[in-house]
Amino acid sequence: MKKYKGESKSKEEAKLRAKELADYLKKELGGNWKPRVWNNIGWYYNVHLGSMSVSFHFNKYSCLISDGVNGGGGMGYWSKSFCSFPNPKKAVEFAMKNANEFVKKVTDIMQKNKDLISKKGLK
Repeated sequence: MKKYKGESKSKEEAKLRAKELADYLKKELGGNWKPRVWNNIGWYYNVHLGSMSVSFHFNKYSCLISDGVNGGGGMGYWSKSFCSFPNPKKAVEFAMKNANEFVKKVTDIMQKNKDLISKKGLK
């Protein structure tokens, strides 16, 4: 993965560099990831696939699955998904594994307690 080195000469150059890095990350992950670039006292980037986003910070990648849409904001569902990895695909694999484990646990709870819940709510 390309690493950003040095200061940008202008704000426009910093924005273009963030776009370039977002496009590169999209290419690294393949598929239908969408690049996202924004300014918040500096230019930042990530890529998102629905409500899953991959970011690059402090020379590591992290993947967040949240209730936000289009890769922005929202609350993270799996705090373990904030773990960082040197490879973006490993970050996605880790987040997906944790999400699947969480869904399985919730499904098991719902199945064990299905007699408490009717279609109209709690019995």
